[in-house]
Amino acid sequence: MSILSYMKYYFTARTSVIDKSATQRYKQVIRMLEAMGHQNINYVHMDDDSVEKKIILDQIKKQDISQFDYQISLLSKARALICDVTAESSTIGFQVMHAINNRIPCLVYTLSHNKSAQQKRVPVIFTKTHNDLLKFVTLDNVSELSDVVEAFEQDYVDKPFKFNFFIDLKLYNQISNIAKEQKRTKSDIAREAIEEYIVKIKS
Repeated sequence: MSILSYMKYYFTARTSVIDKSATQRYKQVIRMLEAMGHQNINYVHMDDDSVEKKIILDQIKKQDISQFDYQISLLSKARALICDVTAESSTIGFQVMHAINNRIPCLVYTLSHNKSAQQKRVPVIFTKTHNDLLKFVTLDNVSELSDVVEAFEQDYVDKPFKFNFFIDLKLYNQISNIAKEQKRTKSDIAREAIEEYIVKIKS
């Protein structure tokens, strides 16, 4: 099972009390992702009468912070960002840039019926500059999303990211010796040690 299945994603889309069809579409998407084993952590698109949403709104009130700041704090903890940009929203653009700056993979989709607005919706954030973190697709209907999400997980969420850090010579030699004994790469040994440590401190 993929990493996204064990973590939580952040779903975002432009909300409107007038556009009932969009609201129903968002709910359909969230139900579809839930059936795939994924969980949305953005309370904006949770059912208004859900216990979870009421708890979150109560926390925001007690902490005396803006809802936008709270949303950004949730996004920062997400494993992935999924956006419906069929209706334009500057807030979504900001959220995408925040996710990219924090190395959070983004799946951005739009429905093909709104082609007039589509031309306005491909600014800098949807360029090849962010191909390693952002997937942008046009769908005929939301039922196509499940296949897109599976491909997104494999190509963007589950793929390894390279980063550099320094270790002292003694530790490097220890990792090298273990790698030689086990006939594995030094990267495998270091990654396994990091994963075991993360599991330990979280338990």
